[in-house]
Amino acid sequence: MNSCLIKFYLTNRYQRVLISRIYLGFTSYSIWSINKKGVHQGFILGPLLFLYYINDVPEIFSNNVKSLLFADDTSLIVNNRNYVEYKEDINTAFIQ
Repeated sequence: MNSCLIKFYLTNRYQRVLISRIYLGFTSYSIWSINKKGVHQGFILGPLLFLYYINDVPEIFSNNVKSLLFADDTSLIVNNRNYVEYKEDINTAFIQ
């Protein structure tokens, strides 16, 4: 796959949030902001890039942290009897 095509696909993407309550006549938008991480939805390469992106996630955690992957959901299970180490494991997992 051409790396220029992948780079073009993953860079300079913007997003915003829409909140709409039609029955109340209320619609509000956030400001546009650049999306620097993740795989974008709505494109044919999305599922393939998502699998490539998420495939190594279980390998980055310590032995006390297990990751469960299903479709586009990820859960982390932290198991440590020592409270201080438990907190460190959680903080490390979310920083990674």
